[in-house]
Amino acid sequence: MVDPKLLLIKLLNYGFGNNAAKLLSDYFSNRKMQTRLNDILSAFIGLILGVPQGSILGPLLFTIFINDIAAALKEVLVKLFADDTTLVLAHSNLKTLLSMFKKVILILNEWCKHNRLYINWSKTFNMFITNKRVVVPDFLEIEDAKICTTKKFKLLGIHLDDKLQFIDHAANVCLSVNKRLHTIKKLFYLPYSVKIHFFKQNIHSSLFRLLYFTFHLFS
Repeated sequence: MVDPKLLLIKLLNYGFGNNAAKLLSDYFSNRKMQTRLNDILSAFIGLILGVPQGSILGPLLFTIFINDIAAALKEVLVKLFADDTTLVLAHSNLKTLLSMFKKVILILNEWCKHNRLYINWSKTFNMFITNKRVVVPDFLEIEDAKICTTKKFKLLGIHLDDKLQFIDHAANVCLSVNKRLHTIKKLFYLPYSVKIHFFKQNIHSSLFRLLYFTFHLFS
């Protein structure tokens, strides 16, 4: 959904020169797509939106395009990773927190309208992380959006829960390691050195990351 014209304006504001902007403008011009169904091909149609899928520049250009979300949402911690965006708000009072959150989402909606992007609300969740005994809403309704509340969520490979106990994350890492150990067991015909190499590359690293993550979390 990236609008190339808006992207070029942002690149110029970030300090890109006119020659670089012209080069990228040519990169986006005269793009076409075609659909194939079995042996039938559709006619070509022109593409006016989006970055080239599967390209090296595509993810980078998309990241640049959404980079100014953080500038628009000044009162919230924004974490961007590719097309995953995480907003973090904190307050001791739940009512105040909900009010803050609604204001942030309204600003986010305005940013999306200005940049001609749309949020996939079916893949959007909120999580209340607290050790207090409070009743949190099952969902939040803002304008036409309905954001469901979840107790568990996988974020960039980490399984989070609303108590930050990370029991599920440790269990998933152990399950993954167990499957890989079973794979090594089946490779009984391979030399011992090859098995050790496989262990270091696929199992040792997973356990080390889990221990490193746990140490830094609770230290």
